[in-house]
Amino acid sequence: MLQRLPSPEKTDEPWLNGAGRTTVLAVERSSQAWRWRISIAHIDRSAPFSALPGVARQMASLDACVDLRFADARQVRLARLEVARFAGDPPPFAELPEGPTRAFNLMTRDWPAILLARTMVDSLLLPAAPAWLLHGIAGDIAVCDTAGGQGLPLRTGESIQVEGQARLEGQGEIVLVRFDRWEATTATRNDLTDPGAR
Repeated sequence: MLQRLPSPEKTDEPWLNGAGRTTVLAVERSSQAWRWRISIAHIDRSAPFSALPGVARQMASLDACVDLRFADARQVRLARLEVARFAGDPPPFAELPEGPTRAFNLMTRDWPAILLARTMVDSLLLPAAPAWLLHGIAGDIAVCDTAGGQGLPLRTGESIQVEGQARLEGQGEIVLVRFDRWEATTATRNDLTDPGAR
C-alpha cells in the first residue's frame, strides 16, 4: 500500500537557541509522548543540539557536510547524505565548515527504525517491511506497489508511506526510513505540541 503524506505547513518551528528551524514531516502520536518523530532541521549556524534524554537520534545532512563534536571528545565529519547515529543526551555541537545545511532527522524512543540516504541511478527494490517512509530530495523517482501495481511519483520535498514491498524507479536522491514495527498513528505537523525538540 502506498500513501502520500500531507505536505507540512510552510511556517517552521524556530529552535529555542535561535540557531535554526525545524519542519516536522510525521510523528507517532498514540501516547502523550511521541515514540518516533521525523523532521528536517534547517541549520543556519554552528550551535549545540538540544538535549533529548531517552531519545535515539539518526540524521543525514542534505546540503553540506557537518562536523559533530561530542562530549566524550569524539569528532565526526558527516558528509552530505551520510547518516550519523547517536544518543540524544548529551547532545553534540554541530559545526558547519561549508555553511548552512538541512538535516533529515529520525528520533525514536525505544522504537525499531533505521534511517538511510542514497543516490538512485536506476531501480531499487524495497524489501517487505511493516512500513517505509520515503522522502524525495532531488530528481525524478516513481514508487510502485509490487503487490497491486499502484504507482506514485516521489517529488522533491514530498513524502510517501509504504506498507509492504515496493519498487523505486528513476534517478535522484532519496531518504528512506524503515520501520520494523508499525502502528497507523502518524500525525502531520498541525497536531504537534512539542516544538522545542530538534
